[in-house]
Amino acid sequence: MRTTYFTSISALAFMFLSFTVAANNVDPVSNTTVLLEEEGVTFVVEASLNSAFKSINYSDNSFNLQTEDVIQFVQLINNKGEVEFQMPIGSSSVHLSLENFEAGDYSFNLLLSGSEEFTTTTLSIK
Repeated sequence: MRTTYFTSISALAFMFLSFTVAANNVDPVSNTTVLLEEEGVTFVVEASLNSAFKSINYSDNSFNLQTEDVIQFVQLINNKGEVEFQMPIGSSSVHLSLENFEAGDYSFNLLLSGSEEFTTTTLSIK
């Protein structure tokens, strides 16, 4: 009887510990999607924004994307918080030459028509 009681308590403690460890092992990037991963660039967005993008490609050191909505404004901000590039667009497509940008991670912010807030994505240049 005593061995059964000890075994039951041990099993419950192990299950509780396993649950606690699993609950604290959450992947913080799980709500993002890599939409483009090429040799020189990676483009990551929140999973909820996948449908906003029609096409994304990278070739000859140029990053190109097309969205469902008109892009009013684009910003590219480096990991120090400095604005590297910004421009009004007024089109559903953007063509950006990456020749003059250093390797690193950038916030690629898009202001889409009908929105008052920027859509923030991540552009990593290798």
